[in-house]
Amino acid sequence: MLSLQYINNKTPKMKTFVTSDHHFYHSNMITWKNMQRRYPFNSQPGIEKGTPEFSREILMADTLRMNETLINNWNSVVGKNDLVYHLGDLAFASANKIREIVERLNGNIHLIPGNHEKWKVLKNMKDLFVGIDNYKEINYQYNGETYHICMFHHPISPNCWNRSHYDSIHAHGHSHGAFKGFKCVEKEIMEIFTELNLTNQQKVAYLSRLNLNNGKMVDVGVDTDLANFYPILMEDLIDYTKVLNYTKNVDL
Repeated sequence: MLSLQYINNKTPKMKTFVTSDHHFYHSNMITWKNMQRRYPFNSQPGIEKGTPEFSREILMADTLRMNETLINNWNSVVGKNDLVYHLGDLAFASANKIREIVERLNGNIHLIPGNHEKWKVLKNMKDLFVGIDNYKEINYQYNGETYHICMFHHPISPNCWNRSHYDSIHAHGHSHGAFKGFKCVEKEIMEIFTELNLTNQQKVAYLSRLNLNNGKMVDVGVDTDLANFYPILMEDLIDYTKVLNYTKNVDL
């Protein structure tokens, strides 16, 4: 069991990271067109899976190379005594292969399971993790300030996680950078406003009522632009949320 001092990052030599969605051994992650890791790891990007030209042997070699890259990246920034919150979908493999992977990773891993983690497997792997929680909230100390952070595998509806209206941060995975929340409908709503010949003042008033901001929610998946295939230092996550456009204002 980790001490409160450990969790609050008061031990100088200990760092805290957050990450998600490594999908070790999951070969589809490098063949699906909408996946960012398709480009650095797929040796046959112009050949569709299932076609005669497609080689499963090459795919397996690429998958193993992906595994090794992600392990090396992890261990290059995470120390033996560091804490890592992993928000699920760690691997897509047998229990033995998952154990082999985790035992090679530096740090103390606190797992928040994703949709690929099965309890019948996890219950025999408790020794690999310092904690397993379906949902986790922490208060993190950084530069004399306390930051409330809510962690869950799936993205919670914008501004609906605990203390979201008090600048709480929501770290999630699952969407591999694709989840845009309310931001994805701003353009369509503005087009409707234009068709209705609303004034800028009316647009601002309606947008304020709709509250179309996502708040401080961040996809911490390993294949997002923010992570770039590395675990994210908790301080970097906090700094990132400070520059997010999470206000109600939209360019008119």
